[in-house]
Amino acid sequence: MQTIKEAVECVLEFIQSIPLSKSSIKQYRIHLRSSIIPYCETNRFSSFLDGEMQAYTEEQLTRYKNGEFSKSTMKHRRRAAALLADCMHGRKLIWAHKYFNQKTHCLCNYYEGILANYRTHLAQFLAPRNIRRHIGIIKQFHVFIEQNNIYL
Repeated sequence: MQTIKEAVECVLEFIQSIPLSKSSIKQYRIHLRSSIIPYCETNRFSSFLDGEMQAYTEEQLTRYKNGEFSKSTMKHRRRAAALLADCMHGRKLIWAHKYFNQKTHCLCNYYEGILANYRTHLAQFLAPRNIRRHIGIIKQFHVFIEQNNIYL
């Protein structure tokens, strides 16, 4: 298995092969070398797999919420971490939108059923990415009305 530093270089090579600006490539280099590698060294990680990536991204989300850096920086760090985890797992590196599972409120069966029916309806008209966006908005609303004991 390759080391974290070897995997970082592999990810940087991949990033340089896609159409990104020089400044974007530089930012990813900084995130990988000046944020993720020190994080791994501090936590004595010998690999950076999905569990380590999840812990790192949760820490970055907390730091963003504490105002330590911008939302853009947080998103770039999460993407860099996901690419590194993919590389260390031996998965093919793909430059695509990544979805990060965040702890969300579980809805009661009633509202989950409504969401499932709506998702099926939307599938007739929208692409999967747009469906996720619509469902996310509706789920937020359902969480609000459920937390306020409103049932239709």
